[in-house]
Amino acid sequence: MRQPLVRRLAFIILSIISVSCKPSFNSDEWKKDESVRHEQADDLIESEILLGKTYKEIFEILGDCDLDSRLHDTVNNEGSFSIQYILGVCNVIDFERLVIKFEKGRAIEAFKNCD
Repeated sequence: MRQPLVRRLAFIILSIISVSCKPSFNSDEWKKDESVRHEQADDLIESEILLGKTYKEIFEILGDCDLDSRLHDTVNNEGSFSIQYILGVCNVIDFERLVIKFEKGRAIEAFKNCD
């Protein structure tokens, strides 16, 4: 009877430690130190904090983007476009990026991409 209780407590403690060790998003760090972006992007995606925000609101949170599709005339009739932030190298020739898609002026999706 004591063995299952010890295992449960160990599981709970390890779960708490793993959750508390996960880096959370910090706007100031994101803007100052590009090396933290890869891990912080996970928090941005999982928390869905960017969804529903305008371009201006996201700019205030993340700062200048690395690629804005509007600059390359790829805005469609619904006002859809995307912006991207470089997170780091994902293979020999490509960069991993945080992609944020907009529709009707609001962010509808955020994900990592490497292609």
